[in-house]
Amino acid sequence: MQYHILKKENIKTSIWAGGETHEIAIYPFSSLYKDRNFIFRISFADCLIDSSDFTPLPDYDRKLSLIDGNVMLKLLDKNTEKELSPYEVFSFGGEERIQSFGKCRDFNLMTRKGTAEGELIPFKEGTVTQHIKDKEILCIFVSEGSLYMQGKEDLEISSMEGVLLEGEGDVVLNSKGRGFLAKVSLKK
Repeated sequence: MQYHILKKENIKTSIWAGGETHEIAIYPFSSLYKDRNFIFRISFADCLIDSSDFTPLPDYDRKLSLIDGNVMLKLLDKNTEKELSPYEVFSFGGEERIQSFGKCRDFNLMTRKGTAEGELIPFKEGTVTQHIKDKEILCIFVSEGSLYMQGKEDLEISSMEGVLLEGEGDVVLNSKGRGFLAKVSLKK
């Protein structure tokens, strides 16, 4: 199993209409978000204004959860609203027109339609075991506290940092906080 440590100082920050976005990981690693040539992207965002529109990404499926704050999402195409609380996962197509109301810090997983499928799993304090299959990539991101990962090599992951794992195998996580597992299955 191969791994890439995702340190705070390597997270890329950029400005968007509603605040700041922080790119934790993008795959392939040479991809650029602005070019929309990625298979998946994992990020968190600080929504700093009271209302904003989601960026249209019609070629991607999205999973969204909050790290903190509360948000009301207005799904314009469905004429419905969805209140989102911290660590609750909301899945939607990137083509959906959505307005967000409320300030928050959110966590995002974007996967290219037809090329990859993603799963976003919040975790809290305790022990979690994950099996990674061939053609799967697991990103572990700690939003609060710390996490100790047992495997061929033991790692400690601090708050607002993570690790990206590739290759078949099992990993045992001992959490002293909260965060997310973003599991991506590559179709090719």
